[in-house]
Amino acid sequence: MRLPDANPLVLQRATTAFQTLQALFIPIIMGVTGASMIQANAAHSSSKFMFALCWLTIPALIYVAMTPRFARTKPLSNPYAICGFNCLICFFWFVAPIALGVYNSKAQQEGYDKIQSDFKNKAPGAVAEADLPSSPSCNTTTGTPKECSLNQADVGLGVFNFLFWFATTLIAIYVALYYRVHLITPWEAHSAQIGGEQVTEHTKQAFGEDDDPQGGDYALINDEERSHNSNTPYSTQSTSQGASQYDDDYERQMARDGEADRSRSVGSGSYDAGRVGFPDGDYAYTGAGR
Repeated sequence: MRLPDANPLVLQRATTAFQTLQALFIPIIMGVTGASMIQANAAHSSSKFMFALCWLTIPALIYVAMTPRFARTKPLSNPYAICGFNCLICFFWFVAPIALGVYNSKAQQEGYDKIQSDFKNKAPGAVAEADLPSSPSCNTTTGTPKECSLNQADVGLGVFNFLFWFATTLIAIYVALYYRVHLITPWEAHSAQIGGEQVTEHTKQAFGEDDDPQGGDYALINDEERSHNSNTPYSTQSTSQGASQYDDDYERQMARDGEADRSRSVGSGSYDAGRVGFPDGDYAYTGAGR
């Protein structure tokens, strides 16, 4: 499976930026939702769902954002699990603003229809024709206008938070597909590549050719220096000393070998794998008295 090439550093920075925005928006949405809930006598289920979703998002965000960043928690950050959590929370944040927006629009429409019906039926307390609203709004809602305004703000914040989660979900899907193909995440592959390049660079610096006449610590000796060193009396003397030392070592080794052969020749026993036999003789017990 061919995946489009993406810069791991850009993906990491984008993920960090979107997760930071998510962490900032969650307490704001929680506060706005709580404020709208206390405006009505009985909070609607959509508001309760939005408020509960904020609490549910906190541990999920901690998992997807923090576990890949520490060595001890990195084994828990499976790319498939992170992708699954992102998809699940993204779906919830897609549903929650829609549900709250539908409830808010429905309350506005019901209030507007009631006002129009009361005006047509000349009901007591009906508004005058000049005060009739032209369209549904927070002034025509069945609830309080402040609750309606807070719900509208809550829907807008929820949509932005959904977009942030949608972005991180796309990145998580890419990482999961990359892991499926390469059995490694893009960030781990990038770290391994950087480490390999550093090792290669240090190796080149240590053992590579150097234009410096001094040649560096690991420079090769050129032919002129080798011939010059070979013509010096010191090199000749060193060579002769090395040869004589080698001859002395060889003679000492031969002497040790001769001594070993003589020690093996003592007695008529067999010599096998380093075992020396006893000399021939009668070792039977004669029964002589003490």
